[in-house]
Amino acid sequence: MKPVRVVFVVGPTASGKSDFVHNLIDTVFPNAVVIGADSMQIYTRMRIGTAKPSPETAARYRYRLVDCVDPTINFSVADYFHAAVKELSALTAQPVFVVGGTGLYVRALKCGMFTETDDGGAIRSRLEQTPPDELPALYERLRTVDPAAAQTISPGDRRRIIRALEVYEKTGEPISVMQQRRSTPVPLTHRTVELCVPRSTLYDRINRRVLSMFGAGLIDEVKSLISYGVTAGNTAMQGIGYKEVVSHLSGALPYDELITTVQQNTRRYAKRQETWFRREDPVIIDPENIMEKTAIISKIAAFFGGSDDAF
Repeated sequence: MKPVRVVFVVGPTASGKSDFVHNLIDTVFPNAVVIGADSMQIYTRMRIGTAKPSPETAARYRYRLVDCVDPTINFSVADYFHAAVKELSALTAQPVFVVGGTGLYVRALKCGMFTETDDGGAIRSRLEQTPPDELPALYERLRTVDPAAAQTISPGDRRRIIRALEVYEKTGEPISVMQQRRSTPVPLTHRTVELCVPRSTLYDRINRRVLSMFGAGLIDEVKSLISYGVTAGNTAMQGIGYKEVVSHLSGALPYDELITTVQQNTRRYAKRQETWFRREDPVIIDPENIMEKTAIISKIAAFFGGSDDAF
């Protein structure tokens, strides 16, 4: 695969990543391609709660890896990695923006994937039978056997907790250590831009976005997914907004707490995203700052023009 020049545009949810890239394509890079890096936007039938681009917008800006995976499929980081490599291998002549807030997707493309030798299906099946009220005990076990991984995984992220414990039981080695021994990275020449808006502005956007989602019919969207066959155990239902609505529909979360809970969980997630992306050595800009935006556009143009010293 010939090396591809890629600009990663990352940042917390509601920081304006899509609008930023759309503006760049409209004004400077008309032949650019956008590859999504969002673990929820990749699923079909999930438009309201993921805030994914409309089909018209996705076509206009040549999106890849958005709205393309059935939600009954548990699409993994490895699945994304291989799909993205396939897309990138065909893109050697035009600018490529990888846009999204899923840090594991971005890290995989930059660093490659670690490989495993045997199937942990039996171990995974046993761990997945753990009752919900015993999840804290699983997390405490993870903190004991792999404290480095526990620092990067939310105590409520059942899927990733089980995944990390599965790897440890299967190999006797922490997943955080194995991730240091990755396969050969994708041949990319890349730079990373992180969008950072004032915290008060970001939280206000998040709160308003969540209200808009519920006004647009998020609860009905979740009901439709359930009717389609998506279960609470599917990765698609682990997205913020979706899992809380599932909890509400099961009677565990009262309606008068539902919206505020989604807002709070989204704000917490945004904070974790900011912490994660600081490790990616990004150029950090406020997209609302005209001087910063103008400067980064010039640097991106120089980078896509072949300069390795642009930024």
